[in-house]
Amino acid sequence: MIDRYLNSNKEQYQRTLISSISHDIDTFDRILETVEKNWDKELSVSLPILAARIAKIPKRESQQLQVVLDTFRDEYNLSDVYLISSGLTIVAATLNEEVGLDMSSFSQDYTSMLRALLNEGKVHTHRMSHATNTGILKKYGYFSLPGSDLIVNADINVKQRLQSESNDQLSRFLFGDYVTNLENRYETIKTIDLVLVSERDAFSLFFEGRKIDAETASQFYFGEPSTQTDESIVLIPIVLDSYETLGFKSILKIEFDQSPIEEIQNDLIKQLIAISIVVILVAYVLLQFSIRRFVLEGFIDLLAQINNKRVGDNNQIAIEGKDEIAQVAKAVNTLTMGFEQQLKKNKELLAISNTDSLTELSNRRHFDEKIEIEWAQAQRVQSTFSIIMLDIDRFKAFNDAYGHEDGDKCLKLVAQSIKQQLNRPRDFVARYGGEEFMCLLPDTDESGAIIAANKICEGIRELQIIHKASNVSDYITASLGCLTVKGHQSFHVKQLIGQVDVLLYEAKNSGRNKVCFDYISESVMLREVK
Repeated sequence: MIDRYLNSNKEQYQRTLISSISHDIDTFDRILETVEKNWDKELSVSLPILAARIAKIPKRESQQLQVVLDTFRDEYNLSDVYLISSGLTIVAATLNEEVGLDMSSFSQDYTSMLRALLNEGKVHTHRMSHATNTGILKKYGYFSLPGSDLIVNADINVKQRLQSESNDQLSRFLFGDYVTNLENRYETIKTIDLVLVSERDAFSLFFEGRKIDAETASQFYFGEPSTQTDESIVLIPIVLDSYETLGFKSILKIEFDQSPIEEIQNDLIKQLIAISIVVILVAYVLLQFSIRRFVLEGFIDLLAQINNKRVGDNNQIAIEGKDEIAQVAKAVNTLTMGFEQQLKKNKELLAISNTDSLTELSNRRHFDEKIEIEWAQAQRVQSTFSIIMLDIDRFKAFNDAYGHEDGDKCLKLVAQSIKQQLNRPRDFVARYGGEEFMCLLPDTDESGAIIAANKICEGIRELQIIHKASNVSDYITASLGCLTVKGHQSFHVKQLIGQVDVLLYEAKNSGRNKVCFDYISESVMLREVK
């Protein structure tokens, strides 16, 4: 019984923790994609220039090629530059040991991409990935002039570039601080890692240059049954769409420390054994002195208090005296407190997993659960149901102009403002994405929803957060989509979210800093959302 209880709680704890970490990874991956778009622009400008310079070298004299590559690397602040032949062999490079490398042995997705580039005349980049031999995290770009039999290839060292651009938040996430903070925060985590796996290799994203064993990587990549026998190590697939298209798969690897759980289990077993011994002794005493009325009355009182005891009840079982029944009452109180403390810890962990750490609003995972519940309730009682989707106008430009620290402060202030406008008990606010927020307004008709949306929009304007980089206003503003639906409709929640997203797009497309509203009372066709 104890094993079932502890294992059930352990699995729930691990699932909650994994969900929270997966959400963090998804958030940082989307932020990193935004940073990478700036690097894409750099490579799109520089690589055609390099290809033109190479084309002017007669007979491709190796010494001249080397000088051009070295000069170009320094001029455009790149990590390394390569020339790849039509046979997919590196014929020249700023990194001498890479010359002669046969790239046709790489994954089929990668080699197919390279062959498609020849003569295309377009710059191609993809998500940052690991260097084959060193595991260093790099951003790669490729270009081939029309009529050329060469591909120019250049890369950016991610760690060096993030540090040089003072992008401390992403740098700390990728290279150590995030993992260290998790290990310090949760005593049950021994180690944690995120690994990118391809057909050829498997490198850690958090620890530069670290590989995982080839057998585990191969089993994970090809979907073979795992031979993992250590129950303390959990391997979880993490879906990162932009890496899936490159032929990569992602593993979240967590090693849990079992000792705290084993200590709790041992303590509970000791307590139950002690209580069992006391109960046996008390039973013996009762048999010996059954005629003594006060013993029987005390035992009946103990049973009555135990039967009336409820979870969360702060009242302890009170039996006066120092006899065996009083000792049993004390032991039962101790055991009850232990279980209630464990229950309280589980509730606190669940609250953490449902909260966005920056804004302290509910997070995307909690929103997905809440909208299912509230929409089902609206359909049962056929009440009106309103949704608001909000996006801060030109927030990327704000981050670029004032920095991510001010961007975080801005998000906190906007979150507080939204929460202040929605103060009914069932009103719900969540951070949906980077600068997106969602509001659920149960039992709210179209007039109430419009009033609430306009109050939110005006409240954000009244914050008067200066935003000189915006073409909408000198201060931070927001665009809102607002939808009201009658509960007799049979729409899926994805359709509702898709429709309010359309309204948000209309608000942004028609000038921003406004609310676009729609009311659906009759059966209509909404766009399909997959």
